[in-house]
Amino acid sequence: MLYKRKTIDPKRKLRSRFEASIEYRSFKLRSLITKLNTWILNKSVPPSYYKNLSEKKLLASRKKDTVFIFGSGYSLNTISEKEWKFFEAHDTVGFSWFVYQNWIRSDFHLIRGISDWDFDKSIWKSDLKKYFDLINSNSHYSNTTFLIQKGFSAINGNRTVGLKLLPKGTPIFRWKKSQGPEPKFSFNEGLTHNNSVLDETVNFAFLMGWKHIVLVGVDLYDRRYFWLPPDKSRLIDTVRNFTYKDPAKDGKVAYISKWKKIFEQYNVTLYVYNPKSLLAEVLPTYKITA
Repeated sequence: MLYKRKTIDPKRKLRSRFEASIEYRSFKLRSLITKLNTWILNKSVPPSYYKNLSEKKLLASRKKDTVFIFGSGYSLNTISEKEWKFFEAHDTVGFSWFVYQNWIRSDFHLIRGISDWDFDKSIWKSDLKKYFDLINSNSHYSNTTFLIQKGFSAINGNRTVGLKLLPKGTPIFRWKKSQGPEPKFSFNEGLTHNNSVLDETVNFAFLMGWKHIVLVGVDLYDRRYFWLPPDKSRLIDTVRNFTYKDPAKDGKVAYISKWKKIFEQYNVTLYVYNPKSLLAEVLPTYKITA
């Protein structure tokens, strides 16, 4: 039996390409306008409104040789009060939506992505309000230095500063995003963004000079978050057709393995705290000693 080959209407094909091109150009235009508006908004706030730290003062704020970096994995719910107290005896860094926590003093918190819908005012405005309400109502953030992305493309960073979402006089440090597979070796180069905000946060810890960098709540074996019920996904994961059971490694294991080897050349050790984390395949597990 002969099968007739399906023909594609060339006019329809051309029309689809044209529509895709128009949609892409519309997206690029909205992105450009949003970036321009937020950059101008950011520039409208005098530098004196916040306590802008120099690199020298930022580096001087490191107190210990060990830092604990907190992600948002569900395993955070299994950490005991004794463990939290141990972490707090060292330096601490949070990033992204760790602001939901009420466990530990945050010495530093890195801000880049907040809302997943930066071009939809009805969504990003409420997301930013929720985010900074969590920060400003939590005593664990009363003495935090906020690490805020800067530059023309830093939509959330520029909104944070431009809308004055943190209290006046809050210590902040502005950093720029840089691309590439490897960590950067100076703040002038920026902080590497490979595929998640974990990248910039680990790069920050390396540049700060901590000798022991411990990743806590970076599980990757699923997409559960500590503030949600164990069987519920974030909206952005649902939109991307992920469930809470799906792994979230997205290449993280491979590049963290490479960074570990780079750090070792500078006598810096990268650890993971959760022994079940997928990062335990390439990183030593940090164990609390008495």
